This record gives sequence, C-alpha cells and structure tokens, in this order.
Amino acid sequence: MKVRLRQLRRPLKLLGERDRETLLGELAHLTLYFLKDPRRLEEALSQALALYPEPFPERETLRERLREMLSHALSHPEISTYLGLPVKEDLREREILLLQKDRPESLRPDRILLQEDQVLILEYKLRRPREKEVLDRYREQLEAYLRGLRKIFPEKVRGVLVFLDPPGLEEVSP
Repeated sequence: MKVRLRQLRRPLKLLGERDRETLLGELAHLTLYFLKDPRRLEEALSQALALYPEPFPERETLRERLREMLSHALSHPEISTYLGLPVKEDLREREILLLQKDRPESLRPDRILLQEDQVLILEYKLRRPREKEVLDRYREQLEAYLRGLRKIFPEKVRGVLVFLDPPGLEEVSP
C-alpha cells in the first residue's frame, strides 16, 4: 500500500505566523503611516520594513510588490487628491477613547485630516472585498469612526475607504 502525503503551507496563527496577504496589508499600512510626501515612497518603505527583524526572507520581494502597488495607488487621481489636500493637522493611527453607554470605546482610524472646514477620515484597505459581508464590516468600522469623531469635532466629518490594490475609493456616511 502506497501512502502519499501532501502538505499545504498554511500560517500557524497560534505561533504568530501571518499569511502573505496579511503581511502585505500590515506593511502597506505602516508604509502609509510613515509616508509624509508621496515622492519619498522608498524612504517610507524602508522605515516600514525595518520594523520586521531578520530573518525575513521575503523582504525584497515584498518591497517590490509594495512599491508597485503603492506607486499605482498614490498616482490614482482620486487618491492623490485626498492625500494632497491642505490640512491643519494630519493624525495617523491616533487612538481616540470615547465613552459609549458608560463604557470606554477605543477608535484608531488610519488617518484623520483636520482641515479648515471639515474633518476627513481615511481608512486604508488592501483590497475591495468580493464578499458583501466583509465590505459591510469595513463600512460599519468607518461609520463607528464617523459617529465617534462627530462627538469631538462639531464641523463636517467625512469618511473614505481607500482601496490600494486595485486603487479606488468609497465615501461612507453613517
């Protein structure tokens, strides 16, 4: 009797291993966190990748993929417009604690742009999901940010899901 064994490569979440898609999403978020000027993408990529210690055999492969994906996203007309807006303050990954029904709730939008006449929340997502349920969760997440920030900022608050690969936007209202 012959026995054939096949091994599927799956991340071992119990051991803290992440799949490539999750890692790509984390690195894209970190790169956008460090990115102050779209012309300095390479510098932001290096800062993001530096947070992952060796051994990291996929470092250069992921760098190339991120460079290609983020260059494409940053050159998208609508995305580049949002990232080029004049702002009073640009808050990245700032935790906001609100009291909701007598218990604290923590919010951490990817980016909050404080402008003269409005507050704009940008929430980065690697891809637009095919599943309606996942897209609805993304919208609900952004709606919660909008409701929370409206308590802090009485002026107009807007929220945008920013999809990186392929590039695209979706404005969300609560």
